[in-house]
Amino acid sequence: MERLYLKVIDGKAVTHPVLESNLLIIENVMLAQNNNWTIPANWYKYELVIPPTPTPYQKNLQPNYILKEGTTDVYTVEWVYDEMTAEEKAEVKATSEKPYNSWLWDDINGGYHAPISYPNDGNIYIWDELVGNWQYVKALQDPTNTEKVND
Repeated sequence: MERLYLKVIDGKAVTHPVLESNLLIIENVMLAQNNNWTIPANWYKYELVIPPTPTPYQKNLQPNYILKEGTTDVYTVEWVYDEMTAEEKAEVKATSEKPYNSWLWDDINGGYHAPISYPNDGNIYIWDELVGNWQYVKALQDPTNTEKVND
């Protein structure tokens, strides 16, 4: 994987991370005869951190670029979210379509779910509102099994 760099002036990131090849073009860096180059002033190595998946009630994902702990020349990122207000959470619920009358709102996950958990046996099911349960559709065929599944 190509290295990443971050431009920092007075302790504040002024760009998002860039690929090494782009940095060479941006700063018009000339390679020495041995194909080495010097990192231009105000550019630092950057270690990528994949942002965590936000909960349904988190918004405005923002990177906060910081020096990596224990270093003076490598930056990384802390990901920061804003939490929704009670009014915004209520709006999410009010504008979410309820798929079936029997389904319940989950305040923690911010969505509707069936009153009975989806079976975890590898088969396919659909919700049957009249019965109030998951109805078996068919078995998933194991790709390593050459026998045909009879539906």
